[in-house]
Amino acid sequence: MDTFEGIGKYKNKILNIGVILFALFLANNIYKNQTRNIAFLTEKKTAEIQKKDILDKISQYEKRVDAYKRFINTKDVNLTMNNLIALIDDPAIKIISIKPNREQGVGIYIKYPFDLVIETNSYHALAKFINKVENHPDVYIIESADIKPVSELQDKDTIKLVAYLKITTVLLKE
Repeated sequence: MDTFEGIGKYKNKILNIGVILFALFLANNIYKNQTRNIAFLTEKKTAEIQKKDILDKISQYEKRVDAYKRFINTKDVNLTMNNLIALIDDPAIKIISIKPNREQGVGIYIKYPFDLVIETNSYHALAKFINKVENHPDVYIIESADIKPVSELQDKDTIKLVAYLKITTVLLKE
């Protein structure tokens, strides 16, 4: 009976120790759950920050694309012939003909081709003109060039060059 008396005597202390141990066990489990939640939320926050950065970059690229669209589409196709004629500032180049062709829809843009026939007396002058066309702020693409020598009727020693150029400009579809 001494054991039962000893237990009875320390019954409150044993109960308090049990309650404290249970509270510690419960606190430990709550701490572990909260630690997992914090880690999960930290990962989620990091992922959201990365998504935000990517969305910001996409927004910047969209702004650039819109700026390029506005830049490309600001030109008037009817004035393209005038622009091409204005690029010829060399008296050694003479325009024989310029003819617009039918527009062609290609993917996200529309091609406007022009056939241009010019006459010159040197390859150098022709190369300068082609360089000006391709470096123009508006988009001009020389798709083909056929250059043929032609001798003058009056002077057989003088050879002129006739260049048949197919030049294209583009507009983006809206």
